[in-house]
Amino acid sequence: MLALITALTLAAGWLAGADPSVTVLGRGFANVWPLAMLFGGLALAVAGVVRRSAAVTAISAGTLVAMYVLDLVGKLADPIEPVRAISAFKYYGSAVRDGIDPLAFAGMALAGAALAALGAWLFERRDIA
Repeated sequence: MLALITALTLAAGWLAGADPSVTVLGRGFANVWPLAMLFGGLALAVAGVVRRSAAVTAISAGTLVAMYVLDLVGKLADPIEPVRAISAFKYYGSAVRDGIDPLAFAGMALAGAALAALGAWLFERRDIA
């Protein structure tokens, strides 16, 4: 599937007159992985506590959107800028333009793995009636 997405992205770039690089596209695709791990881990942790799948989805998606909005508003309004520190998107960066930040990449991936482990532990101990 990733190969298909890469091929379609390259084709679209060439049709648009750009000269996309497979390396740059690879960095962009790879940079999404720790962000997905983080929010996937959050969903698993919430699932360990909450019994309804709709609530798990709403809490996880709501947290993702809230973090994005905090990051965006923090970029636009100087008084809010310190609040960006709690947003995962502050650390996400732009791998296509600046390359992958190894510390942010590892930090988000490890936080996602820790949340997933916590979620598995909570879910295992949950009383399913």
